Amino acid sequence: MTANRSQVIMKMAPEALTSESTKASIKTEDSTEIRSPDDYMFARSDFTKEKEKLDEVLNTGVLFRYHMPDAKNIPVAQLEEKYCELFGYKYALAVNSASSGLLLSLLAAGVKEGDSVLMPAFTFVAVPSSITLSGATPVLVEIDESYAMDPVHLEEQIAKYKPKFMMLSYMRGAIPDMDKILAIVEKHDITLIEDIAHAMGVKWKGTQVGRFGQSSVTSFQSHKICDAGEGGMLGTDDIDVFLRAAFLSGCYEANIKKHLIDHPDKEEKIKQYLNKIPPYNLRMNNMTAALLFNQFEILETKAQHHRDMYKACFDNLDKTHLLFPPIHPNTTPVLDSIQFSLSTFNVDQRKEIQAKLNKQGIPLQVIGLAKDNARVFYNWKFIDESRIQAEDFPRTKEFIESMCDLRLP
Repeated sequence: MTANRSQVIMKMAPEALTSESTKASIKTEDSTEIRSPDDYMFARSDFTKEKEKLDEVLNTGVLFRYHMPDAKNIPVAQLEEKYCELFGYKYALAVNSASSGLLLSLLAAGVKEGDSVLMPAFTFVAVPSSITLSGATPVLVEIDESYAMDPVHLEEQIAKYKPKFMMLSYMRGAIPDMDKILAIVEKHDITLIEDIAHAMGVKWKGTQVGRFGQSSVTSFQSHKICDAGEGGMLGTDDIDVFLRAAFLSGCYEANIKKHLIDHPDKEEKIKQYLNKIPPYNLRMNNMTAALLFNQFEILETKAQHHRDMYKACFDNLDKTHLLFPPIHPNTTPVLDSIQFSLSTFNVDQRKEIQAKLNKQGIPLQVIGLAKDNARVFYNWKFIDESRIQAEDFPRTKEFIESMCDLRLP
């Protein structure tokens, strides 16, 4: 029985989900071509434009952003400017990772020791880690059937903990009902920080996710729509948040003038913070920026490729025994993986399904099977245990135990 059920999980040929297939046209089981990936950076084998940009940087002999005298010629500054153009931010700060950006966004917002910060119970460990490292305490909120933050439980947690900050993570690109979330945030005067590591290019009613809060942070780590191995970007319209984050990230002396800042009181604002904030080193280097610049240029093409790939894979799944989260009609998604629930299967059956598909080269992961999974809230032992009791978040616990994550090529 188990074997039969696991076999009907997938109709797609295994080669359509292996990384090797991205080097050529992706095909379904009946050999129908989905789309040629030649135009997509991560599907190219030669990385021509990236190599050209890297050569430009290497030929300058300057890999550190602040060693270039003219801000307009600094690759990192150019990348920040391009990010602002793409998403409408006034200011952007390139950093060495999204985790660094999340920590900076909290500290720049004024989060301090003893504060409570709301966050979804299903996310990557970087979110509660950044909150904890800022000195604050994570306050988990249940997810609903969309795999995103539940507005009803959000109200309950606000009433209980009286928080003034929220880090809203869109894990795997799952977007909650933003109208409800934003109404609650406004009603309780909560500062919103958006983690868009999995949601670059995703829109709610035509507006880029990440444009609803005081600041947002995206990731350029592996599997992200723009991939440099590591890296992140903080975007904001608030000059004070930007300057505090820039100085905290490692901007020192007069180097702040090597950021492309357009503000009428720029000089006075800089004086307000210069040498008054302890700098660390969370900066992006010019080589990382060079890897990303062309990917920004073809971002919408890459986003459409993700949508095409998701549809092709989704259409070829046998959905008889699978439960899928609904995608809100107001969302324009950009998904890098397919999630579904195996709630009708027992633990042994889930293990067997995962093992069989992995053996065929299909990178299926049942989140709840790994005892050390960094996306499982009750594994975050650095948080006070009273805050991460599994029985306090029954829906998230049930979801995690049966949720499958299938990375797209």
